[in-house]
Amino acid sequence: MIATVLPELALDVETDPALLTHLLASSYLLVGIILQSPGGRLGDIFGHVRIFSVGQTLIVLGALVGTLAQDAVLLTAARVLMAAGGAFAVPAVIALLRLHVPPERRARVFGQIGAVMGFAAALGPTLGGVLLEWFDWRAIFFVSLPLVLLAAVLQLGLRGAVRARSRHFAVRDTMRELARFDWSGTALQAAAIAAVVVGATLAQQPLWAGAWFAAGGLLFALFVVVELRRNQPVVDPRLFRLKSYTAGSLLIGFQNLAMYGLLFQMPHIYKQLHDVTPTALGAVLFAMMGGMVVGAPLGGRLADRFGTRWIAMIGTILTVVGVALLVDVEALQTPLDALAGLVLVGFGIGLAGAPAQAAAMSAVPAERSGMAAGLMTTMRYLGGMVGMSIFGILLAGEAITEPAGHRTLMYLYVASFAVSVALTWLLPRKGYTASKPEQSQAGS
Repeated sequence: MIATVLPELALDVETDPALLTHLLASSYLLVGIILQSPGGRLGDIFGHVRIFSVGQTLIVLGALVGTLAQDAVLLTAARVLMAAGGAFAVPAVIALLRLHVPPERRARVFGQIGAVMGFAAALGPTLGGVLLEWFDWRAIFFVSLPLVLLAAVLQLGLRGAVRARSRHFAVRDTMRELARFDWSGTALQAAAIAAVVVGATLAQQPLWAGAWFAAGGLLFALFVVVELRRNQPVVDPRLFRLKSYTAGSLLIGFQNLAMYGLLFQMPHIYKQLHDVTPTALGAVLFAMMGGMVVGAPLGGRLADRFGTRWIAMIGTILTVVGVALLVDVEALQTPLDALAGLVLVGFGIGLAGAPAQAAAMSAVPAERSGMAAGLMTTMRYLGGMVGMSIFGILLAGEAITEPAGHRTLMYLYVASFAVSVALTWLLPRKGYTASKPEQSQAGS
């Protein structure tokens, strides 16, 4: 919705559109990625329903600030608050599914969540345009309020269901737990992620981007060394010793790399090579998200019935086939020529995503559910950001102004999806690799 109203929004607050786009997008991305893991870990400590409520509150505050904003500073603050709310709420949701949904139904439920997310992503631009036409840009912030209110009402039943297993925290207990929280590890992780995000925003300056990416890599390596020595780390690198968790998380990251790269590249292909209207192209990209909406719940149901590995493998193979149909960019004369490939990509991502997430979360101990969920969603964000960064760097270097450059990127996406196919071999063949403390409800 934000993307749809940016031109009018920039005009109203008297800010350069490019600068405002950078402020609103970068702030949301940076805060959203940095707070995923701390948000998940806090859920393990204080309870995921409580942290979900914190996330809802931050979203409401952000929506109110955005509705009342008169300048770019308050708009950026609104986006930061909403990003923080999402970073607290999303890992809490994933952890709650891990804790309260039986293993034999997890993939189905993750598929339903994936379908809702895909539908929301596809609906956003259209809804933003409708709200702008009927009201003004403030409506895109205000519309969040009734949605959060509905979630709060539904949450009342959830809170009652887990209250008996939730721990009570007095103010003194809360302060003691916050004092013991791994703040130094959180700061180190934030610095590493920030370096990578800065590198992504400097994609049009390859040398600077490479320097920031290198710094981010070094900081991540230091972060791993430090966290391995912590008794209560914000992220335990030992989670990657769990085969199913590693495979599922990496699979989601590689798929997001290719998906977001495609979403950014397709408009450039049609603008540079075939002069197609944005409206026509938007309909085709909507079809790709529609494929995800159909594939996600179907993949979950099939995985619960026939096994995780084979359904995820079929989904990832479909993504490879879909991108292969797009490699010959000169043949994509109209958006309809890309329809089959994009729908296959979306459907395959949806089909593979639900079993991969269910297998990954089923492999972790219950008391690490929030930490694992936060780390997995961080991998999702980072994958998408790397895909966008690669495209931006090549675009800045004018390496993709010709069909050959676009084909090179398509082969990169084929390779990324092919890695996802290979990762499916590490997922459990039938059912899920449940961790030993399956019945533990710590932190719920």
